[in-house]
Amino acid sequence: MREPKNVKIGNTTLDKIIERHQHWLNADCDGWENMFADLYGADLGSVDLYGVNLSYADLGETNLIGASLNNADLHNANLNLSNLENADLRDTNFSHAKIKNANLSFSDLQNANLSDTILYNTKLSFANLRDAILNGADFSRVNLSRANLRGVNLSSVNLNYVDLSGAELTGANLYDASVTGANLDNAIMYGVNLSYANLSDSILSNAILEGANLYNAIFCDANLNDAILRDANLTKADFSGAILDNIIK
Repeated sequence: MREPKNVKIGNTTLDKIIERHQHWLNADCDGWENMFADLYGADLGSVDLYGVNLSYADLGETNLIGASLNNADLHNANLNLSNLENADLRDTNFSHAKIKNANLSFSDLQNANLSDTILYNTKLSFANLRDAILNGADFSRVNLSRANLRGVNLSSVNLNYVDLSGAELTGANLYDASVTGANLDNAIMYGVNLSYANLSDSILSNAILEGANLYNAIFCDANLNDAILRDANLTKADFSGAILDNIIK
């Protein structure tokens, strides 16, 4: 793991850039206006950034593969097009950040704060999001295949056209979520709460929905081939036009 003092961005070491950014955030010294952390396109792979405050910083198209951002503050930061594959993002604050078209595959986001974060078209396959805060986040067209979302709260979240194939969603709360056109093939959803959720045109073939709450959920034109709905609450659920071949109830 590389230390910030050993990483040069232009003619300045990363630790100095982070230090100067604190003055920009606090507006507490002469010339603070020119101390903003512009790290666009920087190579920060495998850098130890534990607990740093880079809120509002520009980290667009930055290489953060394998970096440690555990407990860092990145709220309102720009991370569009950045690569955070296999990064340690536990307890990181990403609230209101922009993380569009980025790669967070295999990253550990346990307990991370992603509230009101824009994640449009980002890769999160095999990521760990257990206990992450996701309220108000935009996950539209995100790849969450094989991701761990066990027990997370996704109520009222935008999950339109998301790839959740093979994802672990046991005990998750998707109350009133918009999940239209999503891929939930082989998703594991024991006891999931999908009440009032809209899953129109979604693929749920081979999905496990055992013990799920589907009260008032909408499955119009969805594909539930070979899905397991044993002990699920189907009260007022709308399956108009849905494919229900070989489902297990």
